[in-house]
Amino acid sequence: KAGVDIEAPVIFGYGERLKEAVVSGDVDIKLIDEAVLNILTLKFRLGLFENPYTIPERVKELHSKKAVDLALKLDEEAILMLKNDGILPLDENKTGKVAIIGNNAKDSFLGDYIKFTENCVSFYDGMVNRLGEERVLYAKGCNSISGTDGMIAEAVEKAKLSDIVFLVLGDTAAEGGGVAGDTIDDKEVTCAEGYDMHSLSLTPSQDRLFNAVTALGKPVILVLYSGRAMALFEEVKRVNAFLFSWGGGEQSGTAFANIIFGDVSPSAKLSVSFPKSVGHIPCYYNYKVSARGSFYKQPGMPSAPGRDYVLSSPSAWYPFGYGLSYTKIVYSDLRAETENGGKIRVSVDVSNAGNYDISESVLLYVRTLYSPITPFVKQLKRFDKVRLKKGEKKTVEFMLDGNDFTYIDKNYKKAESSGQHIIMIDSLEAAVDIKQKR
Repeated sequence: KAGVDIEAPVIFGYGERLKEAVVSGDVDIKLIDEAVLNILTLKFRLGLFENPYTIPERVKELHSKKAVDLALKLDEEAILMLKNDGILPLDENKTGKVAIIGNNAKDSFLGDYIKFTENCVSFYDGMVNRLGEERVLYAKGCNSISGTDGMIAEAVEKAKLSDIVFLVLGDTAAEGGGVAGDTIDDKEVTCAEGYDMHSLSLTPSQDRLFNAVTALGKPVILVLYSGRAMALFEEVKRVNAFLFSWGGGEQSGTAFANIIFGDVSPSAKLSVSFPKSVGHIPCYYNYKVSARGSFYKQPGMPSAPGRDYVLSSPSAWYPFGYGLSYTKIVYSDLRAETENGGKIRVSVDVSNAGNYDISESVLLYVRTLYSPITPFVKQLKRFDKVRLKKGEKKTVEFMLDGNDFTYIDKNYKKAESSGQHIIMIDSLEAAVDIKQKR
């Protein structure tokens, strides 16, 4: 009765038990007729009655240059740069030998339910395509969960022979997951439907490899493929740069190489907050003004214990919306004007003051100053992505209405908020006064 016409990939509820329920009259046969009609109608619209079988040769047509270029663009704009001490971008002509080490170096994490990977460009492939095999040293170092002393020793030797080390670590998924998760190809799965982890740290085998390689004192760039926020607050202090992918597409390796060698600037921003540790969870940007140590205002550290937390600040490691680039984006002249009908027109100037073209995500937040219910510190209400060439400036506009200034009242009903609110974009703020409707 919920309107689900088909279940896949295996039958749980729509088999013999459903048949028995229809025969007994517990389920109206009209529901079955309706579901069948919907499925047959879709098949008709897809032309499956005229041509019911796929033509395998046509699959190659889908892998066109246009599709590959789009996949590359998606990966370039999805890779996050979370730390860079200035080591990136690398100069391709001045870069000596690099060591590519880690469980994801040749087996990039693409996400769950992925089967066809023959066209995928791994991180290793992307670097070899740029530098040539003679300048790229490789050692797996460990599997996603298991590993041996011999694997680590081999990785350390390759790292010693290199000028720069790329540690490519993180999650491994399965072809299936959940109800279809029995086809894992002997992979050690750490991120898939039905495969949950108790920790946001590196697995023990990856942690051992990380410690062994970073102990050499070589320049290290950490590349992490993961399906979850990670808590590597202390570990990342020991690397020169930190690049992150939620799970790339088939052009992931090429996209990483393009970013690493400065062909494009990273531009992605975090869609979740990264906590400093599991103990910092829950960790999200739109918390209440009474949370996150706002009462004691004494965040601590080991050298100076405090409160909320005693030995740490309750703030996020990397907050929602965070992401570095190679260029400098300047926001200016934030304006918020009330128009007829009560709508708010918000505009802001966004300038690219650096030397790279970039796609900048402009995020608009609203902060309510007074409310019968404790308000949030801020809430994302609008966003836009604007393409800026180096030296270019554009004005970005948003329209807000009454729905953007509401809250859930004590009766769990949506209510309109009145009074002063703050519009926030980057570090700029503008006040607007919302009149109470009568």
